[in-house]
Amino acid sequence: MSTPKRSTTTTNLRSPTKSPPPSSNGNSRRLFTESDEIHLLKSFLKLSKQSSPSSAITSPNLERIQTRLDHKFTHSQIIDKLRRLRIKYHREARTKSLIKTPHDTRLHKIARKIWGKKAQQLPKEEHAKEEKEKEKEMLKGKWWECSDEEKVKELQKRWVLLRMEEAELMSRKAELIKKQMKLIAQALGFSSSSSSS
Repeated sequence: MSTPKRSTTTTNLRSPTKSPPPSSNGNSRRLFTESDEIHLLKSFLKLSKQSSPSSAITSPNLERIQTRLDHKFTHSQIIDKLRRLRIKYHREARTKSLIKTPHDTRLHKIARKIWGKKAQQLPKEEHAKEEKEKEKEMLKGKWWECSDEEKVKELQKRWVLLRMEEAELMSRKAELIKKQMKLIAQALGFSSSSSSS
């Protein structure tokens, strides 16, 4: 008996294009590209210069960011990505050795302008002026001029906290929907394979 000849042709299993890195759970593709991350942070930086980063997460501002990103992402995806980038920035700020690629360096430089110590230190006069403007924007009408200034400030702080909680809630809701959809997909996959056997 003769043995079959083996082909000596080799195939290149790697594609010439760079594939996105696997996500932490390993079963989904990367949602934001590197350029999307840069555009997102630059847009958020622009908005956070007008107000503090925590109060920049409002529905109209999310619409602006979404428009700049060509409506590729939902509000909850944008909020979640900003949260993850903020966590990543603070981790990298503590340990500079985590910054490994040129992309990480670019992200870190932009994020430092948003969440860094120097970004949060405004001159006292400018800060006081900004606070007064926020009050006026927040409290349309003349009734606030008659109210106790401390109560107005407290009310404003509560509004900011409420917006932050709302953003976190939207992020948690998106995560819950994702888990639910995964369960539905598994259930449908399981039921279709069991009915065909």
